[in-house]
Amino acid sequence: MTCQKKIKHQNNPNGFTLLELVVVIGTIGLLATFLLPALAGTKRQDKSAMCMNNLRQIGVAMMVYAADNNDTFYCSASGSVGNAGQWIANPSSTIILDPTNGDAYWGVAYYKYVGLPREVFRCPSANIVDEWHDAGLYYSSEFWQTSTYGANQYLTQRGNSQAKITSFEYPSTMIMTQDSAEQRPEGASDSLSNFTDSDGPILTQWIGSGAP
Repeated sequence: MTCQKKIKHQNNPNGFTLLELVVVIGTIGLLATFLLPALAGTKRQDKSAMCMNNLRQIGVAMMVYAADNNDTFYCSASGSVGNAGQWIANPSSTIILDPTNGDAYWGVAYYKYVGLPREVFRCPSANIVDEWHDAGLYYSSEFWQTSTYGANQYLTQRGNSQAKITSFEYPSTMIMTQDSAEQRPEGASDSLSNFTDSDGPILTQWIGSGAP
C-alpha cells in the first residue's frame, strides 16, 4: 500500500508582496538621495581638515628650520624659493634630491623637519599640479602629487639681501605656503595663467607689484 501525502499550497504569511517590495526599494532610494550629499560634504570636510593639518605641520617645520639657520628660510643658489617640483630625479629613482639641485621641490629642504614622509606635502584634494610639460617632462601625474603646495617667493628675499623672519613687516599675515597649481606662486603671471575657472582668476593675493 502506497501512502501519499497531500501537499497543501498556501500563501506564506511572512512573505512580501511585489507592491511592498517596490515601496521598500523606493524608500531606500529616497533615503540615499538625501544621505549621499551629506556624506560627500563630510568627505570634503575631512579633506579640508587634512589639508590644513598638512599646512600647519609644514609651517612649523619651516619655522624650526629658520630657527636653526639664522632666522632665514631655505633659498636656492639664486637666492629664491625653489621653483621646481621633483623629489627624485625620475620615477625609477628612490634617492631624494639635494635641496641645492635645480630640479628639487622646495619642500625637500624641510621634509626632514616635518618628521613625516613627503606625503604631508600632498593636498588630498589636489587635481592639477604643474607637471612641467613645458620643460619636456611627461611623467605620470602621481609623480607630482607630493608637490601640491606652493611657497611664497618673497619668503627668502628682502631687496638684495636674504630675508630674515624679523624683516617681514606684517609677519602674522605673511603667507608661507598654500594650495597652488604652481610650486612657487610668482605674481600676476601665475594668478592669471591657464589655471582659471568660471569664478575668475586664482591666487589673487599675488596680483600687484612687490611683496604682499
